[in-house]
Amino acid sequence: HHAVACLSYVVEWIEEGGAKAPYLIGRKDRQLMWTPAFVGPNLDNKEEFGFAICTRPPNGFFSHFHDRMVGVLTSDLAKVWIHPEGHSEKELLACVRAPDDDDELAAFKVKGDIAKRKSGDWSAIETQGRPVTSADLGKPAGGKVKQARLGE
Repeated sequence: HHAVACLSYVVEWIEEGGAKAPYLIGRKDRQLMWTPAFVGPNLDNKEEFGFAICTRPPNGFFSHFHDRMVGVLTSDLAKVWIHPEGHSEKELLACVRAPDDDDELAAFKVKGDIAKRKSGDWSAIETQGRPVTSADLGKPAGGKVKQARLGE
């Protein structure tokens, strides 16, 4: 079954000064990202449901952080994705899109150690500094995906 997963952000880690630093990557306007997903029986327990978020090759901005990214739906594409009947495979694959405008997304550096966050402790995802946007990053050399070393 097709579904839409609403995400605040995706966490990616970048090496900075010999240590890995977490970044929250989401919409620059901090609104939810709508991502295409599948819902179905859990692989381990068919009585429970699970879901999978659809990913794709990254756009120019996201390629600085990872070699894959979540698809990002527009409201029109969400309608197609939720009601796949009568749509071609090409139309459905177009729903797993990377934003055309690299400036739709931003990376927010996290203050705390997000991996050690305790339940109910939101201080680990407090961000610091200004958001990193595509204007702050160069295009990957030769079109190759290369993780950024921000702050160097």
